[in-house]
Amino acid sequence: MKSNWVDISVPVTEKILMWPTDPIFRLRRFASFAEGNPCIASEITLSVHTGTHIDAPAHFIKEGDTMGTWKPEITIGQCRVVTIENPKEITAEEISILNIQEGERIIFKTKNSDSNWWEKPFNPHFISISPKAAILLAKLKPLCLGIDYLSVGSPETGVETHQHLLGAGIWLIESLDLTKISPGNYELIFMPMNLYEAEGAPGRAILSKQE
Repeated sequence: MKSNWVDISVPVTEKILMWPTDPIFRLRRFASFAEGNPCIASEITLSVHTGTHIDAPAHFIKEGDTMGTWKPEITIGQCRVVTIENPKEITAEEISILNIQEGERIIFKTKNSDSNWWEKPFNPHFISISPKAAILLAKLKPLCLGIDYLSVGSPETGVETHQHLLGAGIWLIESLDLTKISPGNYELIFMPMNLYEAEGAPGRAILSKQE
C-alpha cells in the first residue's frame, strides 16, 4: 500500500554521528539464536540526544519542563518546512521574512541537507540558528522548531541560542533528515520516548505533504 508519509528520522547505528562530547551509541545482543535462545534481545547505551530527538526546556533552563510535560500537540499537527538560503547560519533577517506565527510548528531546511550529514565526520561549521535569530524566534513563540543537524546552536554560541529558545518554551527537534523534503505545508508526527524526568528524548519523526 502506497503511503504519503516520509520518515525524516536519521538511522541509529553504532556509526551514527554524535555531538563530540556525548557518549557514543552502543547496542549489545544479550540473547541470540546462535547461542540457542528462542529469540533475539538487546540492550542499548545512549545519550537522550542520540539521533533524531527533542530537547525539552530543562536541557538548558534550570527548573525547566522535562519530558514528563510533553503534550502531543507540541509535535503532532500541521507544520511548515521552510528553506534557509544563508549558507552560514539562520539569521534574524531571514526569520523576519518568514511570517512565523505564534503556535506554529516550523522546520528549517538548510544547506546541511545537501548530503547525508549523519554519515560524515562532525562539521563544526554546520548551519545553526544565530543568537539574534533565537531572540526573534522567542518573541514569535512557535510551538516547536526542527533543524537538519545535531543542534540548533553552533559550538560557539549554542548555549545562548538554546537558552533563548528553550527559555521561551519552544521545544526543539534536532537531527532531522530533510534530504528528500521540499518546502511547504506538512502534517508532522514526532513521538518521543516517555523519559519522564529527562531533558530530552529520542523519537521518530514523519511528514505527510499537504496540498
